[in-house]
Amino acid sequence: MPAWNKRILVIDDDPGILRAMEKVLAGEGAIVRTARGIPQASAVLISADWSPDLLITDLEMPKLARTSLSTLRAACPHSPLIVITALSDPEIRTECLAAGAAAFLEKPVDTAQLMAAITAALNQGQETPSGAAAYRPATAQASAPTTQHPFNQIQ
Repeated sequence: MPAWNKRILVIDDDPGILRAMEKVLAGEGAIVRTARGIPQASAVLISADWSPDLLITDLEMPKLARTSLSTLRAACPHSPLIVITALSDPEIRTECLAAGAAAFLEKPVDTAQLMAAITAALNQGQETPSGAAAYRPATAQASAPTTQHPFNQIQ
């Protein structure tokens, strides 16, 4: 697995999820900040000294999905966004991907699946040696083998 030297903002209302994500991502070399919702994330995002390379967010309520994603996209238009949620509604998945989410993952998230989504999102827009784009938005959830991380699944 590659070591990242990237800034990642993780947004979730569950402090346990935030701790688990921070531990896993920091173990890969990421510089992680966490927020317990959109208001706290907004405070981090308006900070002049820190701008994320990647956003990972939980959807707190289905009816706020579009508003939350729009707020995050407006604050960080060039940072890829990964949605992780316990909501398995196909409409929400379609809406998130249409709104520009790089990936839509359902909880519990397998660590290997999360790492693959992050790698793809961080490579978004970069060119491969053949000239083809290295990233294409996820349209289906792939099942990936578990890894030996302390958290094989992030719930």
